[in-house]
Amino acid sequence: MLMQLAAAVAVTATSCAPAPPPTSTAGDGIGPALAAAVHVHDSVLEDRNVRYVPARIGWMRTRSMELFRYLNRDLFDEATAQQAPELPAELAIEALVATRDLLAARDIEFLVVVYPTRINVYPECLAEVELGAEFLGYAPGLERVVARLEERGVEVLDLLPHFVAERVAADAPPDEQVFLTHNSHWSPKGQALTARLLADAIEARAWFQRPTEHAASVVESAVLWHPLNEPLPAGAEPHLMTVGRILDPAGEAIVATDRTSPVVLLGDSFSTIYAEYGADFPRHLAHELGGPVDVIASAGGGPKA
Repeated sequence: MLMQLAAAVAVTATSCAPAPPPTSTAGDGIGPALAAAVHVHDSVLEDRNVRYVPARIGWMRTRSMELFRYLNRDLFDEATAQQAPELPAELAIEALVATRDLLAARDIEFLVVVYPTRINVYPECLAEVELGAEFLGYAPGLERVVARLEERGVEVLDLLPHFVAERVAADAPPDEQVFLTHNSHWSPKGQALTARLLADAIEARAWFQRPTEHAASVVESAVLWHPLNEPLPAGAEPHLMTVGRILDPAGEAIVATDRTSPVVLLGDSFSTIYAEYGADFPRHLAHELGGPVDVIASAGGGPKA
């Protein structure tokens, strides 16, 4: 039987167990500084009509701050922590374990790709912190999730160290960053990096056979970028950004999906962003693998992916 791989490109990160020490060697001041910065916006986080707030550098998605508060309740005072009730961590872990077991019974492998938020990679965007040259990211909440999944035998591709390795100054040109400056999604650079890492993990499988015929190329195009399908944050201006369009020899965006593919990608809006340019994640992954993948994606559906 041809073995298959289901790659979940989103996981609902949840709080579980006391936080381990932060991975950053810059000291323990990062967490409290971020907590204080999030606390300033507590009232805004309860207003579902507000999606972005100005940050020290760029704009910050309110959902990202909510997630930080959920995952790091130990950094907040009791009153604030009560606004971020502990999530049913074990339910999320058990759901992923059950999915793994269900697929394994059908001889299908399951790989969970855990990606950080902009706060984890660029904490200086939100709070005034000293990171130092040895900064390794600040994501104790995500570390708990990864550890719990690995304890249960779920295979995980953790993107945090790879994103931190590619990070540049938070005020560097947008094309050089791994996240967008006024949107919560990864940048074209971050997306291309993830496609390469995931493709490497898939190609390492003994069952994987690279298609012999694959004619596609990456054509870089400058586009006037703004967050797709939503208004710009107040005060933000569109800016030019380079996206990598995956084109066939005729100059058309490749068809990246195929229901018969041995690889199934389960994703959310991180899998659909840049689709209108022919530069979305499934196309980049298909290009890296040399052939299309089956895709099940729901924009805005991270918790349901």
